[in-house]
Amino acid sequence: MTITLRAGFRGWRSPVGVAIVALSAASPAFEAPQPAANDIATQSTVDALRAQLQTALLSTQRQLAAPLGGASAPADSSSAASQPGAPASPAAPHAPLDPDPLRAVIDAPAFTALDRSVQQVALTLDAEWALRTREWRRAFDLATRANALSDQNVIDWSIKVQAAVMLNDQSLALTSLTDFGRHWGRALTEFPDETILRVTNGARTPALAQARFDLLQMLYDARWQPRSGREPDLLWRDLSLMLIERRRAAEAAQVASHVHDPYQLVILQSDVRYKPVLSSGLVSTDVRRSALDEIARSEHLVQSRPHSLASVVQLANAEVAALQDARALELTAHSISVVQGKSDGVAAVYADSAAQLSWIYHAQAKALRDLGRFEEALDSLQRAVSWSGNKDPVSHKLNLAAALCELDRPQEALRLLPDAEQTSAYGRTVMALVRATAAAELDDTPSQQAALAELRASTDVSPTNLFTALITVGDEDAAAEYLVARLRDPFARADALLDIQMFAKTAVPPRVQRWRQLLSRLRERADVREALRGIGSVRDYPLRERLF
Repeated sequence: MTITLRAGFRGWRSPVGVAIVALSAASPAFEAPQPAANDIATQSTVDALRAQLQTALLSTQRQLAAPLGGASAPADSSSAASQPGAPASPAAPHAPLDPDPLRAVIDAPAFTALDRSVQQVALTLDAEWALRTREWRRAFDLATRANALSDQNVIDWSIKVQAAVMLNDQSLALTSLTDFGRHWGRALTEFPDETILRVTNGARTPALAQARFDLLQMLYDARWQPRSGREPDLLWRDLSLMLIERRRAAEAAQVASHVHDPYQLVILQSDVRYKPVLSSGLVSTDVRRSALDEIARSEHLVQSRPHSLASVVQLANAEVAALQDARALELTAHSISVVQGKSDGVAAVYADSAAQLSWIYHAQAKALRDLGRFEEALDSLQRAVSWSGNKDPVSHKLNLAAALCELDRPQEALRLLPDAEQTSAYGRTVMALVRATAAAELDDTPSQQAALAELRASTDVSPTNLFTALITVGDEDAAAEYLVARLRDPFARADALLDIQMFAKTAVPPRVQRWRQLLSRLRERADVREALRGIGSVRDYPLRERLF
Protein backbone atom coordinates (compact mmCIF):
# COMPACT_ATOMS: atom_id res chain seq x y z
CA MET A 1 0.00 0.00 0.00
CA THR A 2 1.52 3.31 -1.07
CA ILE A 3 1.05 6.26 1.25
CA THR A 4 1.07 9.76 -0.22
CA LEU A 5 0.73 12.90 1.86
CA ARG A 6 -1.18 15.60 0.03
CA ALA A 7 -0.92 19.06 1.52
CA GLY A 8 -3.51 21.37 0.01
CA PHE A 9 -2.12 24.25 2.05
CA ARG A 10 -3.38 26.93 -0.30
CA GLY A 11 -6.90 25.66 0.14
CA TRP A 12 -6.89 25.45 3.93
CA ARG A 13 -9.46 27.59 5.60
CA SER A 14 -8.89 26.66 9.24
CA PRO A 15 -5.82 28.03 11.05
CA VAL A 16 -4.38 24.54 11.36
CA GLY A 17 -5.15 22.98 8.01
CA VAL A 18 -6.01 19.41 7.14
CA ALA A 19 -3.57 16.60 6.30
CA ILE A 20 -5.15 14.08 3.89
CA VAL A 21 -3.66 10.63 3.53
CA ALA A 22 -4.44 8.92 0.21
CA LEU A 23 -4.37 5.17 0.70
CA SER A 24 -3.99 3.30 -2.58
CA ALA A 25 -5.55 -0.15 -2.47
CA ALA A 26 -3.55 -1.17 -5.52
CA SER A 27 -0.35 -1.84 -3.58
CA PRO A 28 -0.45 -4.77 -1.17
CA ALA A 29 1.98 -3.54 1.45
CA PHE A 30 3.92 -0.58 2.75
CA GLU A 31 7.05 0.16 0.79
CA ALA A 32 9.41 0.16 3.77
CA PRO A 33 12.94 -1.29 4.03
CA GLN A 34 13.52 -4.43 6.06
CA PRO A 35 15.12 -3.81 9.48
CA ALA A 36 18.79 -4.65 9.87
CA ALA A 37 19.77 -7.82 11.69
CA ASN A 38 21.00 -5.92 14.70
CA ASP A 39 17.89 -3.75 14.88
CA ILE A 40 16.21 -3.73 18.30
CA ALA A 41 12.84 -4.54 16.76
CA THR A 42 12.42 -8.03 15.38
CA GLN A 43 11.00 -8.57 11.90
CA SER A 44 7.76 -9.96 13.31
CA THR A 45 7.34 -6.96 15.57
CA VAL A 46 7.84 -4.58 12.66
CA ASP A 47 5.37 -6.52 10.49
CA ALA A 48 2.80 -6.41 13.28
CA LEU A 49 3.38 -2.69 13.72
CA ARG A 50 2.88 -2.13 9.99
CA ALA A 51 -0.48 -3.83 10.12
CA GLN A 52 -1.44 -1.82 13.19
CA LEU A 53 -0.30 1.38 11.50
CA GLN A 54 -2.36 0.64 8.39
CA THR A 55 -5.49 0.33 10.51
CA ALA A 56 -4.60 3.43 12.53
CA LEU A 57 -3.95 5.53 9.44
CA LEU A 58 -7.27 4.51 7.89
CA SER A 59 -9.10 5.39 11.12
CA THR A 60 -7.28 8.72 11.48
CA GLN A 61 -7.84 9.67 7.85
CA ARG A 62 -11.52 8.88 8.14
CA GLN A 63 -11.99 11.04 11.24
CA LEU A 64 -9.73 14.00 10.40
CA ALA A 65 -10.02 14.49 6.67
CA ALA A 66 -12.88 15.13 4.31
CA PRO A 67 -13.65 12.20 2.01
CA LEU A 68 -11.17 11.88 -0.82
CA GLY A 69 -12.33 13.05 -4.21
CA GLY A 70 -13.41 16.55 -3.26
CA ALA A 71 -15.31 17.09 -0.07
CA SER A 72 -15.81 20.44 1.49
CA ALA A 73 -13.07 22.10 3.47
CA PRO A 74 -13.50 22.79 7.17
CA ALA A 75 -15.73 25.70 8.00
CA ASP A 76 -14.16 29.09 7.65
CA SER A 77 -13.03 30.23 11.07
CA SER A 78 -12.13 33.76 10.07
CA SER A 79 -13.90 36.66 11.74
CA ALA A 80 -13.37 40.32 12.29
CA ALA A 81 -11.60 41.20 15.51
CA SER A 82 -11.54 44.44 17.38
CA GLN A 83 -7.94 43.97 18.44
CA PRO A 84 -5.15 42.90 16.15
CA GLY A 85 -3.44 39.81 17.40
CA ALA A 86 -6.46 38.08 18.80
CA PRO A 87 -5.84 34.33 18.68
CA ALA A 88 -7.45 32.13 16.11
CA SER A 89 -8.18 28.72 17.62
CA PRO A 90 -7.90 25.55 15.55
CA ALA A 91 -11.10 24.50 13.92
CA ALA A 92 -13.31 22.15 15.87
CA PRO A 93 -13.48 18.57 14.57
CA HIS A 94 -16.36 17.59 12.34
CA ALA A 95 -17.43 14.95 14.86
CA PRO A 96 -16.23 13.74 18.26
CA LEU A 97 -12.91 11.94 17.92
CA ASP A 98 -12.21 8.43 19.17
CA PRO A 99 -9.12 7.77 21.29
CA ASP A 100 -6.01 8.62 19.26
CA PRO A 101 -5.52 5.64 16.88
CA LEU A 102 -1.88 6.52 16.13
CA ARG A 103 -0.55 7.15 19.63
CA ALA A 104 0.25 3.55 20.46
CA VAL A 105 1.95 2.99 17.10
CA ILE A 106 4.10 6.13 17.30
CA ASP A 107 5.10 5.46 20.90
CA ALA A 108 6.13 1.87 20.11
CA PRO A 109 9.93 1.21 20.07
CA ALA A 110 9.66 -0.43 16.63
CA PHE A 111 8.16 2.71 15.07
CA THR A 112 11.59 4.09 14.13
CA ALA A 113 12.29 0.92 12.11
CA LEU A 114 9.62 1.88 9.59
CA ASP A 115 10.37 3.76 6.41
CA ARG A 116 11.07 7.45 7.12
CA SER A 117 8.34 8.66 4.77
CA VAL A 118 5.80 6.42 6.51
CA GLN A 119 6.94 7.74 9.89
CA GLN A 120 6.47 11.29 8.71
CA VAL A 121 2.93 10.66 7.48
CA ALA A 122 2.01 9.14 10.83
CA LEU A 123 3.68 11.91 12.84
CA THR A 124 2.04 14.64 10.78
CA LEU A 125 -1.43 13.13 11.07
CA ASP A 126 -1.05 12.57 14.80
CA ALA A 127 0.16 16.14 15.22
CA GLU A 128 -3.03 17.27 13.47
CA TRP A 129 -5.00 14.98 15.77
CA ALA A 130 -3.31 16.52 18.82
CA LEU A 131 -4.27 20.00 17.61
CA ARG A 132 -7.88 18.93 17.21
CA THR A 133 -7.90 17.56 20.76
CA ARG A 134 -6.04 20.61 22.10
CA GLU A 135 -2.93 18.71 23.18
CA TRP A 136 -0.72 21.61 22.16
CA ARG A 137 2.60 20.31 23.51
CA ARG A 138 2.18 16.90 21.93
CA ALA A 139 1.23 18.52 18.62
CA PHE A 140 4.37 20.66 18.68
CA ASP A 141 6.63 17.73 19.59
CA LEU A 142 5.15 15.45 16.91
CA ALA A 143 5.51 18.11 14.22
CA THR A 144 9.09 18.73 15.32
CA ARG A 145 9.85 15.01 14.96
CA ALA A 146 8.27 15.04 11.51
CA ASN A 147 10.41 18.04 10.57
CA ALA A 148 13.53 16.14 11.62
CA LEU A 149 12.68 13.40 9.12
CA SER A 150 12.13 15.86 6.28
CA ASP A 151 11.73 19.62 6.18
CA GLN A 152 9.84 19.56 2.90
CA ASN A 153 6.33 19.29 4.32
CA VAL A 154 4.64 22.65 4.86
CA ILE A 155 1.98 21.05 7.07
CA ASP A 156 4.50 20.13 9.78
CA TRP A 157 5.86 23.66 9.87
CA SER A 158 2.40 25.17 10.13
CA ILE A 159 1.37 22.82 12.95
CA LYS A 160 4.46 23.87 14.93
CA VAL A 161 3.45 27.51 14.63
CA GLN A 162 -0.17 26.90 15.62
CA ALA A 163 0.78 24.70 18.56
CA ALA A 164 3.35 27.20 19.82
CA VAL A 165 0.77 30.00 19.64
CA MET A 166 -1.82 27.98 21.54
CA LEU A 167 0.79 27.00 24.15
CA ASN A 168 1.17 30.74 24.73
CA ASP A 169 4.93 30.22 24.56
CA GLN A 170 6.13 33.48 23.03
CA SER A 171 9.68 32.29 22.42
CA LEU A 172 8.56 29.12 20.66
CA ALA A 173 5.98 31.04 18.65
CA LEU A 174 8.53 33.63 17.50
CA THR A 175 11.13 31.10 16.40
CA SER A 176 8.57 28.73 14.83
CA LEU A 177 6.95 31.47 12.77
CA THR A 178 10.34 32.85 11.73
CA ASP A 179 11.53 29.41 10.63
CA PHE A 180 8.28 28.87 8.76
CA GLY A 181 8.67 32.14 6.89
CA ARG A 182 12.26 31.42 5.94
CA HIS A 183 11.32 28.04 4.46
CA TRP A 184 7.84 28.80 3.11
CA GLY A 185 7.66 32.57 2.69
CA ARG A 186 4.83 32.59 0.15
CA ALA A 187 2.70 30.36 2.38
CA LEU A 188 2.65 33.02 5.11
CA THR A 189 -0.52 34.31 3.47
CA GLU A 190 -2.29 31.11 4.50
CA PHE A 191 -2.05 31.98 8.20
CA PRO A 192 -4.81 34.13 9.66
CA ASP A 193 -3.58 37.69 10.10
CA GLU A 194 -4.55 37.41 13.76
CA THR A 195 -2.02 34.62 14.29
CA ILE A 196 0.91 36.56 12.85
CA LEU A 197 -0.07 39.78 14.62
CA ARG A 198 -0.57 38.00 17.93
CA VAL A 199 2.91 36.51 17.78
CA THR A 200 4.63 39.73 16.76
CA ASN A 201 2.75 42.06 19.09
CA GLY A 202 2.92 39.90 22.20
CA ALA A 203 6.70 39.78 22.54
CA ARG A 204 7.88 43.26 23.49
CA THR A 205 10.32 42.22 26.22
CA PRO A 206 14.12 42.48 26.48
CA ALA A 207 14.49 38.70 26.61
CA LEU A 208 12.69 38.26 23.29
CA ALA A 209 14.07 41.33 21.52
CA GLN A 210 16.43 39.49 19.17
CA ALA A 211 13.87 36.79 18.31
CA ARG A 212 11.27 39.46 17.60
CA PHE A 213 13.73 41.37 15.42
CA ASP A 214 14.43 38.21 13.41
CA LEU A 215 10.71 37.66 12.88
CA LEU A 216 10.00 41.26 11.87
CA GLN A 217 12.96 41.27 9.49
CA MET A 218 11.73 38.03 7.90
CA LEU A 219 8.21 39.45 7.48
CA TYR A 220 9.58 42.63 5.93
CA ASP A 221 11.86 40.70 3.58
CA ALA A 222 8.83 38.63 2.55
CA ARG A 223 6.83 41.87 2.10
CA TRP A 224 4.06 40.38 4.18
CA GLN A 225 0.74 42.25 4.26
CA PRO A 226 -2.54 41.50 6.04
CA ARG A 227 -5.48 40.51 3.88
CA SER A 228 -6.88 44.01 4.29
CA GLY A 229 -4.28 45.21 1.80
CA ARG A 230 -2.87 47.69 4.32
CA GLU A 231 0.71 47.80 5.50
CA PRO A 232 1.27 46.40 9.01
CA ASP A 233 2.32 49.87 10.15
CA LEU A 234 2.99 49.02 13.77
CA LEU A 235 5.35 46.19 12.80
CA TRP A 236 7.36 48.36 10.44
CA ARG A 237 7.44 51.11 13.08
CA ASP A 238 9.02 48.71 15.56
CA LEU A 239 11.39 47.20 13.01
CA SER A 240 12.65 50.63 11.97
CA LEU A 241 13.48 51.44 15.60
CA MET A 242 15.32 48.14 16.01
CA LEU A 243 17.38 48.94 12.91
CA ILE A 244 18.18 52.40 14.27
CA GLU A 245 19.39 50.80 17.49
CA ARG A 246 21.64 48.54 15.39
CA ARG A 247 23.10 51.60 13.63
CA ARG A 248 21.42 50.73 10.33
CA ALA A 249 19.71 54.08 9.79
CA ALA A 250 19.44 53.83 5.99
CA GLU A 251 17.60 50.49 6.23
CA ALA A 252 15.47 51.89 9.06
CA ALA A 253 14.35 54.76 6.86
CA GLN A 254 13.41 52.39 4.04
CA VAL A 255 11.29 50.35 6.44
CA ALA A 256 9.71 53.45 7.99
CA SER A 257 8.74 54.68 4.53
CA HIS A 258 6.10 51.92 4.57
CA VAL A 259 4.45 53.38 7.70
CA HIS A 260 1.30 55.18 6.53
CA ASP A 261 -1.11 55.01 9.46
CA PRO A 262 -1.39 58.59 10.80
CA TYR A 263 -1.33 57.50 14.44
CA GLN A 264 1.87 55.52 13.93
CA LEU A 265 3.36 58.58 12.22
CA VAL A 266 2.46 60.55 15.34
CA ILE A 267 4.67 58.16 17.30
CA LEU A 268 7.54 58.67 14.88
CA GLN A 269 7.24 62.41 15.43
CA SER A 270 6.84 62.30 19.21
CA ASP A 271 9.61 59.80 20.05
CA VAL A 272 13.11 61.27 19.64
CA ARG A 273 14.57 57.86 18.86
CA TYR A 274 13.01 58.10 15.37
CA LYS A 275 14.87 61.30 14.49
CA PRO A 276 17.20 59.52 12.00
CA VAL A 277 14.27 58.29 9.88
CA LEU A 278 12.41 61.60 10.04
CA SER A 279 15.48 63.41 8.70
CA SER A 280 15.81 60.96 5.80
CA GLY A 281 13.09 62.57 3.71
CA LEU A 282 11.45 59.17 3.16
CA VAL A 283 8.86 59.47 5.95
CA SER A 284 5.90 61.82 5.93
CA THR A 285 5.90 64.48 8.64
CA ASP A 286 2.51 65.94 7.68
CA VAL A 287 0.01 63.94 9.75
CA ARG A 288 -3.03 65.66 8.26
CA ARG A 289 -1.81 64.88 4.75
CA SER A 290 -1.16 61.30 5.79
CA ALA A 291 -4.71 60.95 7.11
CA LEU A 292 -6.09 62.14 3.77
CA ASP A 293 -3.73 59.81 1.91
CA GLU A 294 -5.04 56.96 4.06
CA ILE A 295 -8.55 57.79 2.88
CA ALA A 296 -7.36 57.80 -0.74
CA ARG A 297 -5.69 54.39 -0.32
CA SER A 298 -8.84 53.01 1.29
CA GLU A 299 -10.99 54.38 -1.53
CA HIS A 300 -8.74 52.62 -4.02
CA LEU A 301 -9.18 49.34 -2.13
CA VAL A 302 -12.96 49.76 -2.18
CA GLN A 303 -12.87 50.28 -5.93
CA SER A 304 -10.55 47.32 -6.53
CA ARG A 305 -12.54 45.04 -4.19
CA PRO A 306 -16.19 45.78 -5.00
CA HIS A 307 -17.42 42.67 -3.16
CA SER A 308 -15.52 43.43 0.05
CA LEU A 309 -17.45 45.12 2.84
CA ALA A 310 -14.29 44.90 4.97
CA SER A 311 -12.70 47.43 2.62
CA VAL A 312 -15.67 49.76 3.19
CA VAL A 313 -15.19 49.38 6.96
CA GLN A 314 -11.56 50.37 6.52
CA LEU A 315 -12.54 53.46 4.51
CA ALA A 316 -15.18 54.52 7.04
CA ASN A 317 -12.67 54.22 9.88
CA ALA A 318 -10.12 56.26 7.92
CA GLU A 319 -12.72 58.98 7.41
CA VAL A 320 -13.61 59.03 11.11
CA ALA A 321 -9.92 59.24 12.08
CA ALA A 322 -9.53 62.23 9.74
CA LEU A 323 -12.58 63.93 11.31
CA GLN A 324 -14.68 63.48 8.17
CA ASP A 325 -17.66 62.18 10.11
CA ALA A 326 -20.34 63.34 7.68
CA ARG A 327 -18.68 61.41 4.86
CA ALA A 328 -18.40 58.34 7.09
CA LEU A 329 -22.11 58.52 7.91
CA GLU A 330 -23.02 58.75 4.24
CA LEU A 331 -20.77 55.80 3.40
CA THR A 332 -22.01 53.56 6.21
CA ALA A 333 -25.69 54.38 5.55
CA HIS A 334 -25.23 53.45 1.89
CA SER A 335 -23.48 50.17 2.77
CA ILE A 336 -26.24 49.22 5.21
CA SER A 337 -28.83 49.88 2.48
CA VAL A 338 -26.90 47.65 0.08
CA VAL A 339 -26.78 44.76 2.54
CA GLN A 340 -30.43 45.15 3.40
CA GLY A 341 -31.37 45.26 -0.27
CA LYS A 342 -32.79 48.78 -0.09
CA SER A 343 -30.43 50.43 -2.55
CA ASP A 344 -31.41 50.58 -6.21
CA GLY A 345 -28.96 50.08 -9.06
CA VAL A 346 -26.20 48.57 -6.95
CA ALA A 347 -23.79 46.47 -8.99
CA ALA A 348 -21.81 44.95 -6.13
CA VAL A 349 -23.01 42.41 -3.61
CA TYR A 350 -20.77 42.09 -0.58
CA ALA A 351 -19.45 38.57 -0.10
CA ASP A 352 -18.53 39.23 3.53
CA SER A 353 -21.60 41.11 4.75
CA ALA A 354 -22.39 38.54 7.45
CA ALA A 355 -19.03 39.09 9.12
CA GLN A 356 -18.59 42.80 8.39
CA LEU A 357 -21.95 44.56 8.72
CA SER A 358 -21.53 44.77 12.49
CA TRP A 359 -18.28 46.67 11.94
CA ILE A 360 -20.09 49.06 9.59
CA TYR A 361 -22.48 49.80 12.46
CA HIS A 362 -19.48 50.29 14.75
CA ALA A 363 -17.87 52.83 12.39
CA GLN A 364 -21.24 54.57 12.08
CA ALA A 365 -21.47 54.78 15.87
CA LYS A 366 -18.07 56.44 16.14
CA ALA A 367 -19.05 59.12 13.63
CA LEU A 368 -22.38 59.75 15.40
CA ARG A 369 -20.65 60.04 18.78
CA ASP A 370 -18.13 62.55 17.43
CA LEU A 371 -21.03 64.68 16.22
CA GLY A 372 -22.69 64.60 19.64
CA ARG A 373 -25.49 62.25 18.58
CA PHE A 374 -24.93 59.92 21.52
CA GLU A 375 -28.26 58.07 21.61
CA GLU A 376 -28.07 57.39 17.88
CA ALA A 377 -24.55 56.07 18.40
CA LEU A 378 -25.87 53.70 21.06
CA ASP A 379 -28.54 52.52 18.65
CA SER A 380 -25.88 51.70 16.03
CA LEU A 381 -23.82 49.80 18.59
CA GLN A 382 -26.94 47.87 19.63
CA ARG A 383 -27.54 46.99 15.98
CA ALA A 384 -23.97 45.70 15.79
CA VAL A 385 -24.67 43.42 18.74
CA SER A 386 -28.03 42.18 17.47
CA TRP A 387 -27.13 41.74 13.76
CA SER A 388 -28.10 38.16 12.93
CA GLY A 389 -24.86 37.51 11.06
CA ASN A 390 -22.65 38.85 13.84
CA LYS A 391 -19.39 36.86 13.83
CA ASP A 392 -17.88 38.64 16.85
CA PRO A 393 -20.61 39.22 19.44
CA VAL A 394 -18.14 39.57 22.31
CA SER A 395 -16.32 42.57 20.84
CA HIS A 396 -19.55 44.38 20.03
CA LYS A 397 -21.01 43.80 23.48
CA LEU A 398 -17.85 45.26 24.99
CA ASN A 399 -18.02 48.28 22.68
CA LEU A 400 -21.63 48.90 23.70
CA ALA A 401 -20.82 48.43 27.39
CA ALA A 402 -18.02 51.00 27.18
CA ALA A 403 -20.37 53.49 25.51
CA LEU A 404 -22.97 52.97 28.24
CA CYS A 405 -20.35 53.80 30.87
CA GLU A 406 -19.65 57.06 29.04
CA LEU A 407 -23.34 57.92 29.39
CA ASP A 408 -23.50 57.10 33.14
CA ARG A 409 -25.40 53.85 32.68
CA PRO A 410 -23.07 51.46 34.54
CA GLN A 411 -25.63 48.83 35.53
CA GLU A 412 -26.61 48.29 31.89
CA ALA A 413 -22.94 48.09 30.96
CA LEU A 414 -22.24 45.40 33.54
CA ARG A 415 -25.22 43.32 32.42
CA LEU A 416 -23.79 43.24 28.89
CA LEU A 417 -20.44 41.77 29.82
CA PRO A 418 -19.93 38.27 28.35
CA ASP A 419 -18.45 35.24 30.05
CA ALA A 420 -14.69 35.68 30.43
CA GLU A 421 -14.11 32.24 28.88
CA GLN A 422 -15.64 33.52 25.64
CA THR A 423 -13.13 36.34 25.27
CA SER A 424 -9.52 36.71 24.18
CA ALA A 425 -6.83 37.94 26.55
CA TYR A 426 -7.28 41.44 25.15
CA GLY A 427 -11.05 41.18 25.47
CA ARG A 428 -10.65 40.34 29.15
CA THR A 429 -8.69 43.57 29.68
CA VAL A 430 -11.54 45.50 28.05
CA MET A 431 -13.98 43.74 30.38
CA ALA A 432 -11.83 44.74 33.34
CA LEU A 433 -11.75 48.34 32.09
CA VAL A 434 -15.55 48.40 31.86
CA ARG A 435 -15.89 46.86 35.33
CA ALA A 436 -13.46 49.38 36.86
CA THR A 437 -15.24 52.31 35.21
CA ALA A 438 -18.71 51.07 36.15
CA ALA A 439 -17.59 50.39 39.74
CA ALA A 440 -16.26 53.94 40.05
CA GLU A 441 -19.58 55.31 38.84
CA LEU A 442 -21.39 53.11 41.38
CA ASP A 443 -18.97 53.93 44.24
CA ASP A 444 -18.17 50.21 44.49
CA THR A 445 -14.59 50.38 45.74
CA PRO A 446 -13.97 46.61 46.18
CA SER A 447 -15.07 45.85 42.61
CA GLN A 448 -13.05 48.78 41.31
CA GLN A 449 -9.89 47.57 43.02
CA ALA A 450 -10.43 44.00 41.83
CA ALA A 451 -10.78 45.17 38.23
CA LEU A 452 -7.67 47.36 38.49
CA ALA A 453 -5.71 44.44 39.95
CA GLU A 454 -6.69 42.33 36.96
CA LEU A 455 -5.52 45.06 34.59
CA ARG A 456 -2.20 45.41 36.45
CA ALA A 457 -1.67 41.68 35.99
CA SER A 458 -2.33 42.02 32.24
CA THR A 459 -0.13 44.94 31.21
CA ASP A 460 1.70 42.64 28.80
CA VAL A 461 -1.59 42.40 26.91
CA SER A 462 -2.76 46.03 27.05
CA PRO A 463 -0.92 48.68 29.06
CA THR A 464 -3.19 51.33 27.53
CA ASN A 465 -6.30 49.77 29.08
CA LEU A 466 -4.79 50.02 32.57
CA PHE A 467 -3.80 53.65 31.93
CA THR A 468 -7.31 54.39 30.66
CA ALA A 469 -8.91 52.74 33.70
CA LEU A 470 -6.78 54.74 36.13
CA ILE A 471 -8.15 57.86 34.45
CA THR A 472 -11.78 56.73 34.35
CA VAL A 473 -11.72 55.90 38.07
CA GLY A 474 -10.16 59.31 38.77
CA ASP A 475 -6.85 58.15 40.30
CA GLU A 476 -4.59 60.88 38.93
CA ASP A 477 -1.54 60.02 41.03
CA ALA A 478 -1.63 56.33 40.08
CA ALA A 479 -2.12 57.24 36.42
CA ALA A 480 0.88 59.59 36.55
CA GLU A 481 3.06 57.02 38.28
CA TYR A 482 2.20 54.36 35.71
CA LEU A 483 2.67 56.79 32.82
CA VAL A 484 6.14 57.79 34.07
CA ALA A 485 7.12 54.12 34.40
CA ARG A 486 6.02 53.46 30.80
CA LEU A 487 7.89 56.48 29.49
CA ARG A 488 11.07 55.26 31.16
CA ASP A 489 10.68 51.76 29.71
CA PRO A 490 12.14 51.66 26.16
CA PHE A 491 9.79 48.83 25.20
CA ALA A 492 6.65 50.66 26.42
CA ARG A 493 7.60 54.25 25.57
CA ALA A 494 6.22 54.59 22.04
CA ASP A 495 2.66 53.59 22.93
CA ALA A 496 2.78 55.65 26.14
CA LEU A 497 3.71 58.71 24.10
CA LEU A 498 0.80 58.09 21.75
CA ASP A 499 -1.61 57.84 24.70
CA ILE A 500 -0.81 61.38 25.87
CA GLN A 501 -0.72 63.27 22.58
CA MET A 502 -3.35 65.98 22.04
CA PHE A 503 -5.98 65.32 19.41
CA ALA A 504 -9.07 67.07 18.08
CA LYS A 505 -11.76 67.63 20.67
CA THR A 506 -14.86 66.03 19.21
CA ALA A 507 -18.19 66.08 21.05
CA VAL A 508 -18.30 63.84 24.12
CA PRO A 509 -20.68 63.28 27.06
CA PRO A 510 -19.98 65.20 30.31
CA ARG A 511 -18.33 62.24 32.02
CA VAL A 512 -15.88 61.77 29.15
CA GLN A 513 -15.12 65.47 29.28
CA ARG A 514 -14.00 65.00 32.89
CA TRP A 515 -11.73 62.16 31.80
CA ARG A 516 -10.21 64.38 29.15
CA GLN A 517 -9.61 67.08 31.74
CA LEU A 518 -7.74 64.62 33.97
CA LEU A 519 -5.61 63.54 31.00
CA SER A 520 -4.82 67.19 30.32
CA ARG A 521 -3.70 67.65 33.93
CA LEU A 522 -1.45 64.63 33.61
CA ARG A 523 0.41 66.20 30.69
CA GLU A 524 1.17 69.28 32.80
CA ARG A 525 2.39 67.50 35.92
CA ALA A 526 6.01 68.13 36.85
CA ASP A 527 6.81 64.41 37.20
CA VAL A 528 5.42 63.66 33.74
CA ARG A 529 7.20 66.62 32.14
CA GLU A 530 10.45 65.53 33.74
CA ALA A 531 10.00 62.00 32.42
CA LEU A 532 9.43 63.41 28.94
CA ARG A 533 12.60 65.49 29.01
CA GLY A 534 14.97 64.35 26.30
CA ILE A 535 12.90 61.36 25.17
CA GLY A 536 9.74 62.72 23.59
CA SER A 537 7.27 65.52 23.09
CA VAL A 538 3.54 66.20 23.24
CA ARG A 539 1.89 68.06 20.38
CA ASP A 540 -1.56 68.74 18.98
CA TYR A 541 -2.62 66.65 15.95
CA PRO A 542 -5.70 67.03 13.70
CA LEU A 543 -6.91 63.47 14.28
CA ARG A 544 -9.69 61.83 16.27
CA GLU A 545 -8.93 61.37 19.98
CA ARG A 546 -7.74 57.81 20.66
CA LEU A 547 -8.49 57.24 24.35
CA PHE A 548 -11.69 59.23 24.86
